[in-house]
Amino acid sequence: MGGCQCSKRTLLDVCDSDCFCAPQVFYFEPHKKWYLVYQAGMPGSKRMWVAYSTTTDISDPSSWTKAQAMPGLDGGPDDPRQEGGLDYWVICDDEHAYLFLTSLNGKLWRLSTDIDCFPSGFGDCTLALDTEIFEASHTCKLQLQDQYLTLIEQDGRRYLKAYLANRLDGAWTPIADTEEKPFAGAVNIGPKKGVEAWTDNISHGELVRDSNDQRLVIDPDHFQFFFQGMLEEHKSGRGYGQFGWCLGLLTPVRTPAKTAQRPPVSWVNSKLPKGPGLKHSILSSKVMGHDIGYVVATPPDYDASGDTRYPVIYFLHGMGGNESADSGGFSGLVR
Repeated sequence: MGGCQCSKRTLLDVCDSDCFCAPQVFYFEPHKKWYLVYQAGMPGSKRMWVAYSTTTDISDPSSWTKAQAMPGLDGGPDDPRQEGGLDYWVICDDEHAYLFLTSLNGKLWRLSTDIDCFPSGFGDCTLALDTEIFEASHTCKLQLQDQYLTLIEQDGRRYLKAYLANRLDGAWTPIADTEEKPFAGAVNIGPKKGVEAWTDNISHGELVRDSNDQRLVIDPDHFQFFFQGMLEEHKSGRGYGQFGWCLGLLTPVRTPAKTAQRPPVSWVNSKLPKGPGLKHSILSSKVMGHDIGYVVATPPDYDASGDTRYPVIYFLHGMGGNESADSGGFSGLVR
């Protein structure tokens, strides 16, 4: 990520506010446009705008339209939000667009609208999650699964908590929600080989998507997480606006599965247990390429002359056994 630290920055000329931030970008297929969703503090508004801009050419930073508030989400008297919140995040299924936001008090809120009405019509403000969480939630769909993953940042030495749901308007189940066992945090990250440790904070990031559209699909077999980070010791005595964040990319380290070591196999086991009519013999197998032992059990009145014919039963021992180990028990059944 070294190139990101020194690459040219372009401040988007989309808003006259002194505070507009926390962007999300996606391609909204029904409109054939890119949407930039962000928060904007506007004079005279009691709550931040859920603002958006659009473009048809994401490669041109000057092409974004000026900020508009999503209709009704402008902090006015008809704003359906119970709390203004921040870090706005939009994700869609086939029928609805959902807006998620956090409010710095352990609450994740959800609003929705028909996908045909987007970006208008958001309402039905519902408490989606009430637990020890802070800010910067983002939600994605797991590829080829009927599940959604939400990551939420926790305060202090920043780390990410993770929650799963079967539907966007469903209940969220924690799967990694403690500092000791986070989705990503100081306890389970480390620098790439040859790189000096530069962060123990994981903040305001986003999973790299498998597609760019409004469904926000990610491939769970190829997780990558783009984030801002810094060492906790460098935050001491500074306000948030003074933090020297750097950009990074987390990639899971796949540990090869350990293959259980099988004990060596002995194909000839001539030591027989006590039992009537047991005889151990060896045949040379061309298919196996070595000798294989076998045991014949005959009844007490066996006629060795060959004049009498007998029925034959073939018995194959189970896993972990051998031709001799099971022969004693089997021979007792021969009458």
